[in-house]
Amino acid sequence: MNRDSQIAVSDLTEYGSGVKNVELYAAFEEEKTISGEALYLSRSNWKKGTQLFLNREGSCRIWIRLEDMVGNVRYQCSGEIVMDRMAPELQFEQITAGSANNGKVTPVCVMKDRNLKRDSLKLTLTGFQNGERRVVWNKTDRESLEELALQMENLPEKREWDDVYTLKAEAEDLAGNHSSREIHFSVNRFGSVYYIDDVTREQTEQFYVASPASLKIYEVNVDYLTESGILLGHEGETRQLKRGVDYTVKKEGNDGTWKKYCYTISDVCFQEEGRYYLICASEDRAWNTGDNRMGKQKIEFAVDKSAPFILLTGVEAEGVYQMSERKAVLECRDNLALKEVTVWLNGKKIRENTQEEQEIILEKAQDWQTLRVVAVDKAGNQKDTGEIPFWIGESRQVPERKKGSDITIQKKESVSEEKEGKGETDAMDRTDKKREEEAEKSTGKNWVIMPGIVVFTALLAILFLRKREK
Repeated sequence: MNRDSQIAVSDLTEYGSGVKNVELYAAFEEEKTISGEALYLSRSNWKKGTQLFLNREGSCRIWIRLEDMVGNVRYQCSGEIVMDRMAPELQFEQITAGSANNGKVTPVCVMKDRNLKRDSLKLTLTGFQNGERRVVWNKTDRESLEELALQMENLPEKREWDDVYTLKAEAEDLAGNHSSREIHFSVNRFGSVYYIDDVTREQTEQFYVASPASLKIYEVNVDYLTESGILLGHEGETRQLKRGVDYTVKKEGNDGTWKKYCYTISDVCFQEEGRYYLICASEDRAWNTGDNRMGKQKIEFAVDKSAPFILLTGVEAEGVYQMSERKAVLECRDNLALKEVTVWLNGKKIRENTQEEQEIILEKAQDWQTLRVVAVDKAGNQKDTGEIPFWIGESRQVPERKKGSDITIQKKESVSEEKEGKGETDAMDRTDKKREEEAEKSTGKNWVIMPGIVVFTALLAILFLRKREK
């Protein structure tokens, strides 16, 4: 089997006086049974030289006429040579290019070639949405020496098999000639096919976002749509989005191609916090109705712009607690989903978890200590208390903080507020303050006496007024 049209003769052996003349002739069809001498006498198109160009296909034999210097002639013939420069012919039947199919889909692929290589036929079915599909191909009764026909079994009648398909056939013959052909069609038993762009996919996969982006939904259908709309759900309420206001539509395609619709929903629709979902629904001219959820393209996400809430009780900024240990209660909440809570004590990380409520036992130390809490939600919002300085010890003498200390005193409502109704904690705080006042007196500070003087003066004023009234 050969597809090279150039035939060359080499390794000519010289006898006696040497080779004077070489002529070549290709005998096709019925000429293959005629002798070389008879062909030379009846055919004038012998080619002089050692190279011969074959300008036709088929089976042939090459005759060589050799003549030496003294006129002796000899004829030699090659074995049978098959010339094949024609690639296999591929055809698709029982399916139309660009067609919309809502019933049985059983295309037939036919391969034709004079020198058929049967096992070379490769058929691939690829869906626009679902990628390559595994399907079954069966032989038909149309099999012969020069023809092979395979028929695909009907695609399952399920929604996940609705798609825009490309059917590709590849084959080669025994001479190595290769050919390929593909056809496009859609299976539209359940309506349109939907998909989303990368930005929308990323937002839905992440689910919790702090800065929502404009979303894009693509709808592909072999027919024109007669109706379409987008429904937006937010925290239990739904509304119909307005075309040209809340979203825009870009159409592609014509009567001979598939129709593609691109819906761009403005990020203005997602500015409020909470959970969202989108439903894009339509009806085509074939009376198929569908929406993106039916095609397993759910678009759901949550917008969270608020940082988590931190409530720390039992310890506050600049708090002085004369005891061996102190229990602090930490509560971290988020309006949607808490991701991580990290606690540092004296600059060292001591906890990292997702607990909303937890207790922290703070032990006494000679020096001032710091406590810091950072909470992060699943949208990436972060709340940081900063370093909260406090002192716990049994000594009546409270040490001064070192000069140049990088402790930042931050009194925040979410950190310093004590919960009402905790009588035991309040009583402990009052005892601590009293001990702190006594410690300050021992150091010679007199500013604690001032409130007593003020109270005493006020009492005298009240008594004086009452005497005057009498």
